[in-house]
Amino acid sequence: MTYILFDIGGTKTRVAASEDLKTFSKHTSFKTPKKFEEGIEAITKAALECAQGPIRGISGGIRGTLNEDKSGIVHDSVLTQWIDMPLAEMLKKKLKAEVYIENDAALAGLGEACFGSGLILLPTIQSVLEWAVQKSKTALLMTTEQALSRGTRYSISTRQYLERGLNLL
Repeated sequence: MTYILFDIGGTKTRVAASEDLKTFSKHTSFKTPKKFEEGIEAITKAALECAQGPIRGISGGIRGTLNEDKSGIVHDSVLTQWIDMPLAEMLKKKLKAEVYIENDAALAGLGEACFGSGLILLPTIQSVLEWAVQKSKTALLMTTEQALSRGTRYSISTRQYLERGLNLL
């Protein structure tokens, strides 16, 4: 079974396949189309080219503010033609698998915390992150909003961000 992963950015979209959820078996990237329909077609084509078997699930990140049910974006300054479009629904229809979407920055933060420099933090932080992922996929976004409302700057390191953010949970 193949898992499809994607990252939709303002200038570039990346699509990858994984058979074991640990490594990428194949990947590709292309310029992010301005038009939503063209973006869906490009992601679908890339996913089918990368897949080495039936697609079991699809997960990815997109820039912008997600809607409440995390099926698309409601605000973005670059992907304006993607706003209020049924991203998850269209990908599910085209690729015949469940689709999970998260904000790209939240996924980057989680990846950094779990596989990057965040590994040097205390084991309790990993426990809190595991809890956050299991209980609410929005935990990192809420932490970010709380940190920003308290004046936390973007320029702090991942370790400092996580330490400050976890104190807010």
